[in-house]
Amino acid sequence: MSKVARCSVNDEPPIPLKVLAAKRIRWGVIIDAYLIDVARVGARYSAKVFSDRSGLIQDGETVATPPAKTVDEQQGFVLLQSLCGRDHYVVVSWLEADEASTHPCP
Repeated sequence: MSKVARCSVNDEPPIPLKVLAAKRIRWGVIIDAYLIDVARVGARYSAKVFSDRSGLIQDGETVATPPAKTVDEQQGFVLLQSLCGRDHYVVVSWLEADEASTHPCP
């Protein structure tokens, strides 16, 4: 009988292909995190995070950014900069309005 290689399994989701595509773009700034399923809430953004530069947030965790503004767009991805100017995030995908309303309240 042949030996079977065992791989460790972790709870982190794999990095989505769209995140990998956004990471290949030269944004001209250090990117603090890549955001998917983004919803704007006032001047802040709620999203699932991938490739957090600080290492404090695990891939797939949901966070809210500090207040931020759009500063660039490339290949369908949007670069956000925090209003204080220190942080940069890339919006990989937006949460569709239909997704947010698929579970109506009774």
